[in-house]
Amino acid sequence: CWPISCECSSSCGGDPFLAMSRRSHAQSVVPGAGAHYNALRQRVYYSQHSGTHRDIMLDSVLRKPKDRLLQPITVALAGHVSATAITLTGLATGILAAMLIGFDLRVGGLVLWLLNRLFDGLDGAVSRLDGTQSDFGGYLDLMCDVIVYAAVAIGLAAGGGLETWVATAIMLAAFYINITSWLLISAIIARRHAEGQDGPTTVKIHRGLLEGTETILVYSVLILLPEFRFTLMLAASAAAFYSIGERIILARRLL
Repeated sequence: CWPISCECSSSCGGDPFLAMSRRSHAQSVVPGAGAHYNALRQRVYYSQHSGTHRDIMLDSVLRKPKDRLLQPITVALAGHVSATAITLTGLATGILAAMLIGFDLRVGGLVLWLLNRLFDGLDGAVSRLDGTQSDFGGYLDLMCDVIVYAAVAIGLAAGGGLETWVATAIMLAAFYINITSWLLISAIIARRHAEGQDGPTTVKIHRGLLEGTETILVYSVLILLPEFRFTLMLAASAAAFYSIGERIILARRLL
């Protein structure tokens, strides 16, 4: 989940807040900085208004089937393999995928990319099952996601010409501006809450046009079909910039 939006998973595509919640504490309040995080988590959440594009995204549709599919693997791993080990294995797999993609070994790159996404779905589930959730686990999970998505994008560019490099640069810029826009809103609201300043008691953050599942599909197509990389990268960038616009409007209203 990574840069455009995520429950990941992100989400990558893009909203790290929910990505971190997969590996963070289940309790409503934890000591120290975790208390600020959990208080913020209670106050900032995704809006899911009926009838909007946010309710028909694949993440929402596939979440329960995905959880059922991964449950046997999660049960087998819990108590035997740590969630952190799964996260780091996913990181190594993702970097190796990027290297293969850069050498135009597309099938091998795709297989490792999908394995990376599998590990990304397992680490949080394992941590919840064996009771090892932590804020650091959520942080590490998100950081590994960011590294892998950037590495794979560079691998995609390495196999293309100048226009692919340009499209990759635009896409990565859009992704990082998007994730930064969300982090800044979250950080400012958290600071205000910690300092006891007046502010909104509830903040609704709309889901992005692309979530974890859609981003996995986009990257998979980019890996297998180089002829579509330029167009699809620009389309993904446009979706990210749309989400950035929503964040700016939200920030103007709230801050």
